[in-house]
Amino acid sequence: MTKFFQKIRHKLVVENKTSKYFKYAFGEIILVVVGILIALQINNWNENRKTNAENQIILNNLHEEFSENLIELDSSVVKTNSLSRNLEILLKKLIEQNNEITQDEFDVILSKTFVTPLWILSSFVLEELKILVHLLN
Repeated sequence: MTKFFQKIRHKLVVENKTSKYFKYAFGEIILVVVGILIALQINNWNENRKTNAENQIILNNLHEEFSENLIELDSSVVKTNSLSRNLEILLKKLIEQNNEITQDEFDVILSKTFVTPLWILSSFVLEELKILVHLLN
């Protein structure tokens, strides 16, 4: 392709048709500029596509982490409610005037009150995002 254009340029210069040569040269410059602009647009589109894919991965990871945190929190709430009920039962048994609670019953109810629900928030994805933002700034 380059030889083809070189032949055309050489022919125009030899025939001393400078105005046609300048028109040809201008047209070739326009083609090069348009080619560069198209290449830049394709590159920008590809970079945006990559960025969107990375953002989608981050969003999916956040959604998964938040879902797992919600499951753990729900489990902790159930344990806390059970603890509260067992403490109420124990308190009622201790307040009753008759106090007909056996040592075994007392031990069973009391043992159920020793469970302390512990919920620890998982924030690995958020911490990774903080590090990434820090590195970008």
